Amino acid sequence: MTVLLSKKAKMFAKYDEEAREIYIRRKDASKMTPGERYKVRVFLSDAQMSLEYTFSLIVANLTRYELPMLPTISKGGTGGKNEELYSSLDGPTPTIKSIDYRGNILIVFDKEVALSELDFINNGTVEIEGVKVPVLQVQAMPGNYSEAHYLNMTWNATAKTARTLTLEVTFAAHFNVSMSLDPDYMQVIFNDPLMCFAVGGGVIDKKKRLLTKNLPRQLPKGKEGDLFEDLITAVITATKVVIASNFLLNIFLTVALQYVLGMINTQQLIVLLPLFDIKAPANAELFFRQLMSVVAFEVYDTGDIVNATLSLEEVNPVNENYNTVGFESVYFINNMGTLFIVFMMYPVMMLLEYLLGLVASRCDIFVKVHHSFKHFVYWNYLITLVFESYLVIVICCLINFQHMSWSETGLIVQSVLTIICFAIIVVLPIYSAWVFWRNFKNLSNK
Repeated sequence: MTVLLSKKAKMFAKYDEEAREIYIRRKDASKMTPGERYKVRVFLSDAQMSLEYTFSLIVANLTRYELPMLPTISKGGTGGKNEELYSSLDGPTPTIKSIDYRGNILIVFDKEVALSELDFINNGTVEIEGVKVPVLQVQAMPGNYSEAHYLNMTWNATAKTARTLTLEVTFAAHFNVSMSLDPDYMQVIFNDPLMCFAVGGGVIDKKKRLLTKNLPRQLPKGKEGDLFEDLITAVITATKVVIASNFLLNIFLTVALQYVLGMINTQQLIVLLPLFDIKAPANAELFFRQLMSVVAFEVYDTGDIVNATLSLEEVNPVNENYNTVGFESVYFINNMGTLFIVFMMYPVMMLLEYLLGLVASRCDIFVKVHHSFKHFVYWNYLITLVFESYLVIVICCLINFQHMSWSETGLIVQSVLTIICFAIIVVLPIYSAWVFWRNFKNLSNK
């Protein structure tokens, strides 16, 4: 391993190659302000990678700093000898983003990281207080009404990127996972701080090394689970195609949507049944979750985009029942998903109708098209969308009402849109009823 100090660092610091430590020269330390932090840039490189590592030397507080090993040659941690060094760095924050029905765990980092090789993550150990423990500890923990011996499992790190680490868990008895009223949960502990550190320097803070997330009920491994997932995916995809094609035909050919919308209304009542505290096997939960994508017109998962745009941290759902039917957050826009984008398209549809009207006034060929499109926009689009997704919108609003906040810009946007949408879905039915009542005598003449 090669270590190069920056020019500024060379003025007051030296590198001890044998001990792999950087230290302030005694003669220079006396000239520097006690307690002052002096930024140091260190360039680490070996045959496989190069990193720029930045931290602060603190005068008269700690005079020697042991450098972290590169991940490609890491053989284990140092047992907390560098806490002063690590505390001066901005390390990564890991989060368990998801655990699916097949035991796949996705861990994401808030910044680019350098991870040790998968073999070391799976089999490496580190000594902590004289006891050897795995560098990464993964274990299923029982809920209040479960027992640990029901959750025997093995795990394996299968993939890594600059911002993610994927683990695969296999349970000895998948049907026992989270089958009690209080769900079991997965616990991931980063025991070796040098197993993962930010590319710019810094390791995971001690308070952030323990990750937990509730475990969903599990599907069996192998062909049985694959067959069921493929079957559900095929059925839901076919349903989405039927609804989308019918919706497009309604725009241009005024084809009736009553049959499709009646089906969606029925599905809404069915898909929300898991909100009641009734335990179901994983295959039933997966069916409800996929069906929710049809009911809520979910085409694409917009959660990550919304969080990045509004600078929001990922939060857990209200509980596992809400998570089962697709309400994976407490934020209104996140839970609405694609449905929110469809609502935001309404002003665009109005603009298109206006432009099409200008074209139709000059070209008779487009008159019929404009008439159909105008009827769709002002009668079918908004009214149909609100009434057919009414229940989903209400639940999304009520969830966010329980977590209203005005502390950050992103949370303010969520709260304001929640209030506006809730006002619309409350006022629109009343207004529609008033319009029909006022024109009731004229309805028979049209």
